[in-house]
Formats: sequence, C-alpha cells, structure tokens
Amino acid sequence: MSLTSARLGGGSATVVFLHGWPQSWLEFERVMALLIDKVRVVALNLPGIGGSVYPSAPGDKRAIAAVVHEVIAAMTLQDVSLVGHDIGGQVAFAHLVAYPDEIVGVVLVDMAIPGVDPWGDVIGHTKVWHLAFHSIPYLPETMVRGRERGYFDFFYEAVNAHPESIDDDARASSVVAYLTPGALTASFGWYRGFSQDTKDNAAFAADARRIATPLLYVQGDKSGGDLERYRRGFRGAGIDTVSGAIVPG
Repeated sequence: MSLTSARLGGGSATVVFLHGWPQSWLEFERVMALLIDKVRVVALNLPGIGGSVYPSAPGDKRAIAAVVHEVIAAMTLQDVSLVGHDIGGQVAFAHLVAYPDEIVGVVLVDMAIPGVDPWGDVIGHTKVWHLAFHSIPYLPETMVRGRERGYFDFFYEAVNAHPESIDDDARASSVVAYLTPGALTASFGWYRGFSQDTKDNAAFAADARRIATPLLYVQGDKSGGDLERYRRGFRGAGIDTVSGAIVPG
C-alpha cells in the first residue's frame, strides 16, 4: 500500500485518510495541509491504486481493513483517527469493527455502509446506478479503459455541489492513479465486494457486540440523505457513540 506521511505537529496523534472512488490519496492533499502543524497525517492509496500495486487486490472491505491495520502497525502509529470518504469510509467502518481498540475515533464522509441502514434504499437509488454497473464482472473495465478521464469527469460533475472545486490537476492525477496495471479492476472489485461486506456487517450486528469508539458521520448539505437515519443505523449496528455533522455548501 503506497502512502504519503507528514509529521510537523507535536504529540503522537495521527489522522489516517482513506480515499474514495475514483480518487487516490491526493483527494486529501489540501485537507492534510490544514492539519500538519497539529497532528501527524497519513494518506494511503487503497490496494491496487497508484503506486499501491497488488497482484490480486482484495475487494471486500474487511480484507482491505486488514491491510490498513498492517500499515498502522508497521508505522507504529499511535492515537489514530481514521477518516474515510466513499469506499474509504466503508473500509474505515470495517476497520472499526475488526480493530476497535486500535483507533481512537472514526470519521465517515458521504457514504453508506453495506448492510447498515439505509443501505437498502441507497443501493437501489437511480442516482447511484453505478454501484450495480461496477459490480458486473469484466464489463466496466471493457467500457471504461481508455476513457477514464471522461468517465470520471461525469461523476465529478453529477454529484458535486461545486464541481469546479475539483480542478484539472486533481482530475488528471486521479486518472494517472487508475492507469497502473490492475487499478481499474481493483477499484471495481470494491463494488463486487458489497455482497461479502453485507454478510460481514450483518454477522457483526447479529453478534450484538457493542463498540465504544466514537464515530462521526459527515454529509455535505447537498447530499440529500437523512442524517439522523444514518446515525440510527450506526447505533443499530453496534456503535454506541455516534454523532453527525453537515458541511454547508
């Protein structure tokens, strides 16, 4: 797993960032610049993306969380908070469930968790048609390869309140990260892993184990989701301390 890390702040507190699709660690570059005088910041490329080359990158989030766990251990990171957006948020949740004592908190940004309410409504919504398309074997790679820039741009324009905030350099960098061998397949594997993720999260909920590590769920105010419903879903899934926030604009 490739990463970038900076340590300018005092103390041992660390924030580890996990990106979404179709992005890389660079998604968080400007956010990290705001934090590096306060805490250590680490941003990872998920397995298979950019310089994070894996022969067969895992798609289910529990397996990816295990890789994140290995990175945290190898870097001897302490007082770790995970911040995950989109698919990275699903990985962060899987990490919270599997290794709750390894982190001091988790922040999930604009995403839904397979098997956790309101996942049933999200997965069937026409606005996120690509969740089903990306899960089809082989076809997405066939359709998207060689057309990455146009395909990625569609989503930047369609789902962002301010698509101009993702500038040309950022868009080009995302394309480069997905041109490495196996990257597209690795990224579509995240969607093909949803069925296993749903089973894993259902098993956790059925276990009735409670997790005290706090979770913050963050939405953009243009996202349109019911923030309180997400909070209830996380509590119902076994997370005791759940708070929510809306980012204006």
